[in-house]
Amino acid sequence: MSDYKEFDTKTISILNSVLAVVADLQTQCGKLEREVTRISQLERKLDLMVTRIENVEQKCEIVFNRNKMIEEKGEQMGTVVHKIIDRCKENMSKISLLEEAENVKENTFDMKMRQ
Repeated sequence: MSDYKEFDTKTISILNSVLAVVADLQTQCGKLEREVTRISQLERKLDLMVTRIENVEQKCEIVFNRNKMIEEKGEQMGTVVHKIIDRCKENMSKISLLEEAENVKENTFDMKMRQ
């Protein structure tokens, strides 16, 4: 019988050791589950950040394209303004020539009238 008690004591000791290992494993699994949950939450947050960044990138591209278009339109307007200025100068030149011609004509007419 004493062998049986010894065996029983050894078994109990081993089972207690196994129980301690299982309890430790459960604790570790609990920690691991919490970390997995935390990682999932971080993953969701990162996904949201990526979405926001993509939206900002799209808006930046829209703004960039608009700025480019505005610059091009500004250059076109500058070209038109230069053409208008050139045309005005030409017209002023022609007006001056016409005024000179008118003055010459008036002077000629006045000279004829004096004679």
